Amino acid sequence: MAPLFVLFGIIALIYQSQLANAEQKGFLEGQNIPFEEGVFALEAEEDAFSQESLVEELKRLNVRYPHIILAQSILETGHFSSRIFIENNNLFGMKEAKARSTTALGTQLGHAYYDDWKQSVMDYALFQNAYMNKIRKEKQYLKYLDKNYAEASNYDATLLQIIERENLKELFLD
Repeated sequence: MAPLFVLFGIIALIYQSQLANAEQKGFLEGQNIPFEEGVFALEAEEDAFSQESLVEELKRLNVRYPHIILAQSILETGHFSSRIFIENNNLFGMKEAKARSTTALGTQLGHAYYDDWKQSVMDYALFQNAYMNKIRKEKQYLKYLDKNYAEASNYDATLLQIIERENLKELFLD
């Protein structure tokens, strides 16, 4: 995120410099635009996180069982409030991958960290593709997560409770 603001800052300085040169040469006088009004602020389009934007990203990536993945993000982040999510942009409590493609930038706080939350979602999609592409049934998917992903016991049952309690399947019916 910081490099983006630096880039916009540089662009704004260049523009401001060009306007100052134009004003000195009298170019703005004919347009009757005071120098201060000729400067504009560039805004970066931020991909601010929300549960709705996560749902849209899961749809865009066309991942299998998106309602389960959404339940995982809710569980793993404590409703998007955990330190791992806030500081690492890590929605799923994932560790840095060593044996598959990953979008993680490294390890911080014992977990993978990302530039933004969308990179975390992409990394989960890579995980799903690498290890779960032969799973064809929801129950098998949940069992895989319970045996191979989660550190807590009854992970699959907890995910099912979240899916039911928050009606997560309905978010992906379109």
